[in-house]
Amino acid sequence: MAQETENEINFKRINIKEFRLKLNLVPPQKIIFYNEKQWNDFWDKYGSGSKPKIDFGRFIVVGIFLGRKPCPGYGVKITKVRKIKNKIIVDFIKYLPNPELGYPAVIVYPYDIIFFLRTKGNIIFSSIKN
Repeated sequence: MAQETENEINFKRINIKEFRLKLNLVPPQKIIFYNEKQWNDFWDKYGSGSKPKIDFGRFIVVGIFLGRKPCPGYGVKITKVRKIKNKIIVDFIKYLPNPELGYPAVIVYPYDIIFFLRTKGNIIFSSIKN
């Protein structure tokens, strides 16, 4: 059986800390933005003020939001975007608190959000073991 060709897709992170996204209101989710309307609806619901400018004629945005977590030991990071046949696979790692470390009791809202060149294919999120 022939091995399927895998092509890595370059991506960039969106630094939403520069904008006023109300992370405490964003529910835990994996989300895909294909167009300006979806992006605007999301920011109208969860943001205030300006939002990152994205050229949806050229790019797709994907995000992972973990929701409310009790300490900074939790996190999420998108590590790779790759295309295999008609699938675009978004690999990510979810971080859990290290039981050997102490963490302050601070509420956090882990997320990662990226954009990449518009590519044909079904987008699938794939969790990688940490």
